[in-house]
Amino acid sequence: MHTVRRLPDGGKGVTLGSAELASVELPAAPWQRWIALAGGELTEDITSRENGAEIPADKVGSAIKAIADAMDKTARLDLDRAYTK
Repeated sequence: MHTVRRLPDGGKGVTLGSAELASVELPAAPWQRWIALAGGELTEDITSRENGAEIPADKVGSAIKAIADAMDKTARLDLDRAYTK
């Protein structure tokens, strides 16, 4: 999944304060989330590469939790004091 958000005024006065790379190694689908800010656009890429392997039934709950925890990691945008509201 590739998402691009265009920031007002070309992102002038906005910096990416933090963006934790989220990564989960699952037997069936390694999963990764990446966030970047460039050229006034905030870009988020989520990659999941399913390989046909199955997650054992007793591991499904922990796999769901691992992905949810990774998705809960946040990116923070910092704004200059003079940023237009």
